[in-house]
Amino acid sequence: MKKKQWNKLLAISKSQVKTYSETPVYTVQMNKQGCKMVLEMQDNVDYRMVENNGESMMLPLNAMITKSGPQTAIVKIYPKDGEEFISKYAHVKLTFYHAPNKNSRLSEYKKITEFELPAGLEEKKLPYYETKIQFAATVPFDYSKELVEAKDLKTVPNIEQKAVQKYNEIRNACENLDSLAYNKYLVHSSALVYNTTYTSTEQIEERKLLVVCLPLLIRR
Repeated sequence: MKKKQWNKLLAISKSQVKTYSETPVYTVQMNKQGCKMVLEMQDNVDYRMVENNGESMMLPLNAMITKSGPQTAIVKIYPKDGEEFISKYAHVKLTFYHAPNKNSRLSEYKKITEFELPAGLEEKKLPYYETKIQFAATVPFDYSKELVEAKDLKTVPNIEQKAVQKYNEIRNACENLDSLAYNKYLVHSSALVYNTTYTSTEQIEERKLLVVCLPLLIRR
């Protein structure tokens, strides 16, 4: 019975996968030290580099892009723990890239814009610094309708209690190694990631095996 339910869940996930003739890719190389940083795509999700030590990574942006057109990346800089203001040791550099398709070689990634934290901010004794970075993106998907139809959670009665209850449900699924229950929460969000990263149904078969193991990894 459980195997039948699992196959049904997998079939639902695969049915939401789309195939695009063009697969443009957007990324950002993020480097920071001496501070904490949050990179947010306006009206979308954010990524946080909040360790006190230096951090560097290439972040795929496709899943943070809603649709084609102008994009606004919001950069938020904070002092390290134990510091009141952004210090002279704070450094942030972001370089945004575009590649024509998901199989592009590294040499095909072209820089489209960049940002570097201005020097001399320590003299202004800033507890927080924010700036916006504009660039254009052309992608084959459009998830803007979801934002239009989204519900304002502030208007939902007892929202905090309901959020905690849902959190506990997911946590229980992990602690009980209930992969089926856990994956039911991921169907829609997974489809969004699959489509924005141009993941095939064959790859989903493989990646679902990784999700099955996730509750076990969390528990350990």
